[in-house]
Amino acid sequence: MELRSQCPDYIHRLKLEYEELMKEADLLERHHGGLAKMTTHVWNSHIPAGGCYCRYQLINTCVLDSLLYVLRSAHSKHKCIQELFRCDRTMSAIMIFLYAEKYDQAKVLWLIQLNLLSENCRFFMSEEVDVWSEVEDHLPVFNDMVLARHHYDEGRQSPDISESLYHNTLSVFECYGDVKILGLNCTDFCLILVHVNGRMGTAPQSHITDVYGRTYELEFLLLSDNTEPINHMVGCSETVAGWVLYDDNPEKTPMNEFNMENADFLDHLVIHLSGYVNTSKSHQGGGNGGHLQEYVPFGVPEEGSQVGTSPFNMPTRSSSPTRPVKLKKD
Repeated sequence: MELRSQCPDYIHRLKLEYEELMKEADLLERHHGGLAKMTTHVWNSHIPAGGCYCRYQLINTCVLDSLLYVLRSAHSKHKCIQELFRCDRTMSAIMIFLYAEKYDQAKVLWLIQLNLLSENCRFFMSEEVDVWSEVEDHLPVFNDMVLARHHYDEGRQSPDISESLYHNTLSVFECYGDVKILGLNCTDFCLILVHVNGRMGTAPQSHITDVYGRTYELEFLLLSDNTEPINHMVGCSETVAGWVLYDDNPEKTPMNEFNMENADFLDHLVIHLSGYVNTSKSHQGGGNGGHLQEYVPFGVPEEGSQVGTSPFNMPTRSSSPTRPVKLKKD
């Protein structure tokens, strides 16, 4: 924070760099004929550790790399996530960079956005940017997409909770951690983020159903690997072939099959973030072999569905506006 106070042009410089990155993303999208055509062949490609873009050298990026990997995977599979991210200027550009395999640009844009959103951002954009972090350091990127939230440690007194949203959806997730509902409007929930932060020692629920019969399917996890000599984050995503564990450690195989049922979530892997996608609405896969799921209107329970959760070892119960980035004043 002292460094920032000594650099009066810091925010102005970041705003200019932000706009340059947005222009670059726009050119990439135009070159490839649209984002939809970019999702067909790199949706599961490895995101390498670190990064170097212009003046910036990025180090200790495992949390950010894992988060970008699981978000790209979810985006490639689910139409509702594509629509959600398309309406956020920054996230849309980040997806373009990821599909174009411009990983350094995606990471730098993410970090610049965090700086522009909050003067308390821990990542100072200097020649060497240390991205050593916790999951919560990155969650402000989603602020413009959050419809409602619940803070695990504060109970029902958390701000900005709509009573109806709480009873209908937040309440079925609150026992797992801090909850954020992301969507386009109050009746169009797309993605549920649960900041578990080590509060669970067992496998998460594979499906969670709210009181309206809307089903939310576990899509990804961010996990810390306790077998590493230092704290290290990995990402876990569901693919057509099963669950895959992503690791940006260059000394390890970047992607491995992952057995969710037999994983040790107590001593080996600690859950920090889980992402659930609303699969009760249009669910169309991209070019990665994703499947189609019938559209189910909100408020209409799926046939045979029940309110509650389904663990992994049980059968499952049954052109958009662009949001401008919020910038701090100079």
